[in-house]
Amino acid sequence: MPKTPDYFIGKTIIITGAASGIGRAASLIFAREGANVVCADINIDGAKETAKQVVAHGGKALALATDVTSRRQVNDMVHRAIETFGSVQFQFNSAGAALRRSKFLDIDDALFESTFALNVKGTLYCMQAVLPHMLENGHGVIVNMASMAHRRGGPGSSVHYAAAKGAVVSMTLGVLILGDHLSLASALGSALCIGGVAGVTFVTSISKPVIAATEIVPEL
Repeated sequence: MPKTPDYFIGKTIIITGAASGIGRAASLIFAREGANVVCADINIDGAKETAKQVVAHGGKALALATDVTSRRQVNDMVHRAIETFGSVQFQFNSAGAALRRSKFLDIDDALFESTFALNVKGTLYCMQAVLPHMLENGHGVIVNMASMAHRRGGPGSSVHYAAAKGAVVSMTLGVLILGDHLSLASALGSALCIGGVAGVTFVTSISKPVIAATEIVPEL
């Protein structure tokens, strides 16, 4: 990913699921860009390691033990991020998983409910926790992690996960129309939904990962 022209320097991003995978990779990219990175994860040791790497890259970091299925912990995450860095401009809701594979007829209540708690409630809680702060400041960007599974339905072994990611997409689009602006950007059969609620951008990938977008958010 090419470096941006100092756009993120001194700004703060909260990244959930930051202990590994996409969350850690995103944390290190934003560290390179000069952002303050709040590394949140239920795996606090992994979050601390990510934060250590962020600092090694010259960035500032805060590692937080956060279970995104707990509204209280998510609210505390946002509060501590603001308390530490003064303001939060970006949030990347990366935490999510299929938890385990299962044939459709074997999906039990525990698997279905835990999958929705992590992927859907976790995203809901994070958005609700940070959005009032962003609205008060008049700007912000929220990116929610979806999955192509929601388009395919997760046939065979992950219908529960596909359904949860479909809910994330629908919820993100639903929040968009609460505001005065809704723009859909697409190119070459790919799509990225971008919209604004009083200057706040929400992003959810709903198709192939080719991005074309209309910028509707004021400069931060």
